Amino acid sequence: SNCYSNLVFRQCMDDLLMMDEFDQYARKVQMVGRKK
Repeated sequence: SNCYSNLVFRQCMDDLLMMDEFDQYARKVQMVGRKK
């Protein structure tokens, strides 16, 4: 399951659109992506 192409994920990010929060979250996603 690819979060970046997941429509539900996109909707969640739209709800979360505070850029500071998104920046921190994006870094966490990148770290998790490297582990897989």
